[in-house]
Amino acid sequence: MKTLPLLCLIAAVAAGCSSAPESSAVAAPAAPAAEAPAPKPGESRKVLSVHATDAEFLGVVKRPCMHRTALCPDRCDHGGSVAEFKILAYRSYEKTGEYGDPRATKFFVRVRDARGNPVADAALLRDIEALKAGDKVRLDWRHEYVTRGGSSFPERPVTTLKPESK
Repeated sequence: MKTLPLLCLIAAVAAGCSSAPESSAVAAPAAPAAEAPAPKPGESRKVLSVHATDAEFLGVVKRPCMHRTALCPDRCDHGGSVAEFKILAYRSYEKTGEYGDPRATKFFVRVRDARGNPVADAALLRDIEALKAGDKVRLDWRHEYVTRGGSSFPERPVTTLKPESK
């Protein structure tokens, strides 16, 4: 049986994990919270940037796998459905780390995997499913750098998603 060297596999996975334009961000599925959650045992989190915005909900779109790793397309879990938001204005922005995300023009929240299973927090998924395209919302998130089990990766948990009053 042939196996890829570990470094090649890591590089392949890293290359296939993001297909969003530079000025947009993709949220990791995480529970909404006003404050940064306490790290789990064996985990560390560093907040790199904090975003508080007014946004417009554009809808939920299916994103196919981009076929960038050896696991694609049936075992990679890159595809799925994402909620898309257009950033209209920033209420506040704070870059707390050298590598924090810049101000975004779009923001994406992954809501379902390629098989249709929910990946977002149940409350966040319920809030997104209640929105209609064109709805204006208050959308806040953090860009965090997480280290867990010897791996380091970014997460962008949504902290606020509320429809604006009409």
